[in-house]
Amino acid sequence: MDQKLEFAFSRKNYLLLLISIVIVVLGYALLSGGGSEDPNVFLGDYSLDEASFEQLGGEFSIDQQLIAKLEGLKGVVFASETELMEAITEKIGKEAIDANYFNIRSSFKIDAAMFSGRRITLAPLVILFGYAFLIYAIMYRESEGDWLNKLSGKKVVKSAQA
Repeated sequence: MDQKLEFAFSRKNYLLLLISIVIVVLGYALLSGGGSEDPNVFLGDYSLDEASFEQLGGEFSIDQQLIAKLEGLKGVVFASETELMEAITEKIGKEAIDANYFNIRSSFKIDAAMFSGRRITLAPLVILFGYAFLIYAIMYRESEGDWLNKLSGKKVVKSAQA
């Protein structure tokens, strides 16, 4: 009764699992960064561009006199939303800001680091690929015509089961 102990996974399964875990960790690493010290402030560039002014005059129906006062800020880039709002308050006054705050704030152009293509597109795709590869690593079973065996140059010898 000489039975050989066989594990559920082969050495190649464990290697593939390790590779998939590295891929998933890499995906999460791509998601990181872009934060700030203050959780209420996103790091990035804030400005009023041409589309902002079209939105203010059209969709938000802001008074044209207020829009004319804001023209001097067109294209000027600010490091934070607070800086931009202070500049707008200087141009149009506190009372006008109070009445139009959300409309003006909604028209900002924001180029924040957290909205980069790396975080929105690349990282989630890498993570999904890592999880798909993890499933493949779990389901992987050695066979003679296997691509991984061809790659390593080894032949699989199947043992006869009693």
